[in-house]
This record gives sequence, structure tokens and C-alpha cells, in this order.
Amino acid sequence: MTTPTALHDLDHAVSYCDRVAVMAEGRLVAVGAPEDVLTPELVHRVFGVRAMLDTHPITGRPRIAVASGGQPPTTVKTPESAADRSSS
Repeated sequence: MTTPTALHDLDHAVSYCDRVAVMAEGRLVAVGAPEDVLTPELVHRVFGVRAMLDTHPITGRPRIAVASGGQPPTTVKTPESAADRSSS
């Protein structure tokens, strides 16, 4: 089932959506899986905030933390998911 939803909380979007679409100035700039679309670089470019994307240690779903200001981000390697750790 598809349910279009407008979310402005990036952590909710990355945590609960299978696909996201990012718009800037009325134009679509990216569509896809949240962990592929909501990169630190894109979040900084579109929203002007620093971001870090990692994996929630309990759910194994992606999560994002944002902070205003500062220098543009660099890509941060995310820790392996809980599911990956449990299968070892």
C-alpha cells in the first residue's frame, strides 16, 4: 500500500518511509530509498544543516541526526546494523 505523506522531520522520514522524495524550490531533486537519498551532502545542500546518517542499534533502520550551521559534511561510514551483528 502506498501512502503519500509530507514529512518535514527528516528522522521520521528516514525511519518510517521505504522511499522518499526531496524537493527544493519547487523542484524534485532526489527520489529513492531514504538511506540513499538523505545523504549528509544532499541534506546540507537542500536544507542548510549538517547531518549524520547511521543505523538505529535496536531496529536496524536508518536514522538521521541534524544540527544547524558549521561546515558542509563529509560522508560518515555507518556502523553495521543490528541484523548484521546478530548473524555473525
